[in-house]
Amino acid sequence: MRFPIRGITLTAVAAVGMAAGAVPATASTVAHHPRARAKAASQAAPPAWKQVAIPDVPGNLQLSQVTAVSATDAWAVGSTILLPAGTVEPVVLQWNGTAWSQFAVAGIPDYVSLTSVAVANGHVWVSGNDNAAGGVVYRLSGTQWVSVAVPAGMNSVSLATSPNGQFWAYGGNEGYPYGGDDGPAADMTEIAGYTGTTPQAYPTGASTAAAGADLSFASSTDGYAVGTLNGGGPVVLHWNGTAWSTAPAPVPPKGTIGSLDSVLDTSSAGVWATGALESRSGAVSTWVVHWNGKSWTTVKVPSAFAPQSLFFDGNISAGESGGPQWISGNTGTGTTEYLFYAGGTFTAVKGTTGAPLQSGAVMDLAGVPGSDATWAISAQLDGTSSAGSAPRIEFAP
Repeated sequence: MRFPIRGITLTAVAAVGMAAGAVPATASTVAHHPRARAKAASQAAPPAWKQVAIPDVPGNLQLSQVTAVSATDAWAVGSTILLPAGTVEPVVLQWNGTAWSQFAVAGIPDYVSLTSVAVANGHVWVSGNDNAAGGVVYRLSGTQWVSVAVPAGMNSVSLATSPNGQFWAYGGNEGYPYGGDDGPAADMTEIAGYTGTTPQAYPTGASTAAAGADLSFASSTDGYAVGTLNGGGPVVLHWNGTAWSTAPAPVPPKGTIGSLDSVLDTSSAGVWATGALESRSGAVSTWVVHWNGKSWTTVKVPSAFAPQSLFFDGNISAGESGGPQWISGNTGTGTTEYLFYAGGTFTAVKGTTGAPLQSGAVMDLAGVPGSDATWAISAQLDGTSSAGSAPRIEFAP
């Protein structure tokens, strides 16, 4: 659900990572007995993050989103800028259980910046922005990427899937280079579900001043979207299997304004959303809220895990239980940082060491289905005199 760093070009480097051929552990170490698993979860210590090497893609590479299908299948998308001409080329990376490799982008033209990837029932779709055409969507057919219709007026597109395998597009009408699910350029009224490759737009009732941020589905008849009004103020939409409608939104604490930019809808643990709060003095803090089916509750998190701005650009991912496990976000400390959820408590966890993170870098998370393993992407300084950046991929077993 995350988008590239604004106004920054990234230089590709191989991340310091695992030995060649090493496979990150993905199986849960918790016993299968429910009582044993519950007890272990309450005592679980945060796993250590590891950097994983990525291909040396020519040009200044930036990654936007990562998604995981299984322990042996994950995808990341972005774009690279080839200097000195400045040509933009789309980039797709795939994990095969052993290593990340560059996947062919035949059918996707130059000057397309890929910003989103979704996989369902063996089908891989990507979306992004074209300098000329605005929002674009492509599906993988064999080794060729084939154009998919984009909902009318949706010039910036992100993708999501529901448990029944349906693809969803959401985004805004502000167009390239930014929008979709990364800030106030998005129009939250733009949500469409696909029947095959034909999109059907759904009215939402949300204000056109709302920035759509994220979609999550617990089932084909239960989904949530979150976003933020321009200037601050959370927005929540609900899908009941037939229509999207406005839903109760959490109320920021007195004296603050709030934003929401990530949501996790679960079948057993309610709805979780992350964002940020900004006080009248300008102080910004992380905001995590939980919906139990009747009301929203603010969840306590370590105060040291504070975002750089009201538009948090964080993300939340699920663990094997289906409930929340990790929250990511660029807190401006220069290193990757996360919140780990276990036993009803969030704990601040440091990521890997290495080059400092680029200021404003977006961090995206993707849990590996059926396990507690998680992928994360971010961007770090590459040490050049121009303060360029390089992508970083991290893995938590």
